[in-house]
Amino acid sequence: MLLTLNVIGAGRCGKTIAYLLAHANLVNVQGVCNSTLQSALQAIEFIGSGHAYQQVKDLPPADITLITCPDDQIESLSHELSQSMHLKEKSIIFHCSGALSSAVLNHLTEKNCLVGSAHPMMSFASSAQSIDNFAGTYCGLEGDQQAQAVLGHLFFELGAHTFFIQSDKKTLYHVAGVLSSNYLVSLAHLAQECLLESGIDKDTSRNIILSLMGSSLSNLHQHQEFENALTGPIQRGDIQTIESHLAAIPFTYLKEIYVKLGLQALKISKINQSLKSKIKKLLES
Repeated sequence: MLLTLNVIGAGRCGKTIAYLLAHANLVNVQGVCNSTLQSALQAIEFIGSGHAYQQVKDLPPADITLITCPDDQIESLSHELSQSMHLKEKSIIFHCSGALSSAVLNHLTEKNCLVGSAHPMMSFASSAQSIDNFAGTYCGLEGDQQAQAVLGHLFFELGAHTFFIQSDKKTLYHVAGVLSSNYLVSLAHLAQECLLESGIDKDTSRNIILSLMGSSLSNLHQHQEFENALTGPIQRGDIQTIESHLAAIPFTYLKEIYVKLGLQALKISKINQSLKSKIKKLLES
C-alpha cells in the first residue's frame, strides 16, 4: 500500500516534489493546503491528484507531510499542524528549507511525530523544468534517523544523490548553495555591468558572459581540485594587468568585490610567495 502524502505550501518546490513522488508511484497525494484555495486547486491540477484545502487543520491524516512554505512560516505552520485533530502519530513531517534544520519542527516532535528536512541542491525556477532536471540532483537530508531512512529511500528512487548533514551545520551548508548558485547570478550581473559600461550591447555582453562561465564550469569539471581550474591574471602573477583593472573599475562597490574575490583567488593560486605578497599588497592598498 502506498504511503500517503499531504503538502503544505505547494509552490514550485512543493509541486515538483509531490508530482515526482506521485508519478513514481511512491506516494498517494491526499491533501494540498495553500494560502488560498485557488492556488491549492492549481497545485493539485499540476500534481495530478489530491484534494485542495485552505486550512491546515482540515488536512486528512497522512503518513508523510511535506512543508514547503517560506522559511519564516515553517515554525508557525508546524505549530498549527501540531494542533490538528487529524495528525497521525509516528508520521513523518519534513521541510525543504536549505537554511533551517528539523529543529524548527519541534512542536511536532512533542506530538510523537518523526521530523526531518530534505533540501534538493537545485534552483526551482519553474516546476515543469525542475521535474525534467531533478534526476541527479544532490539532496541533503537531516533529522530523526527513521525519517532520514524513509526520505533517503524516496529521494533515491527519484534519482537524487542523497547525503546526510549535521543539524548544527545546516545553515553553513546552505551558505555553500547560495555562493555556488545565487551569487553566480550576481557575478554574471556585475560582469555585464562592466561590459555595458565598456560600450558592448546587452545581447552581446550576455553571450560573452554565458560563454565564459560555461567554459569555467567545464574547466572545474575536468579537475578534481577546484584550485587547479584557476586561470587569469592572479594565477599568472600578472601584476600589471591587476593594476590596470583596479584603475579602470568605475564603481567603488565593484572594486571592493573585485578585491575580495582577488584575495580568495590569490589564496589558491600556484604562484610563488614573493609574487603573492606583492599582489596582496596591491589589492589591499
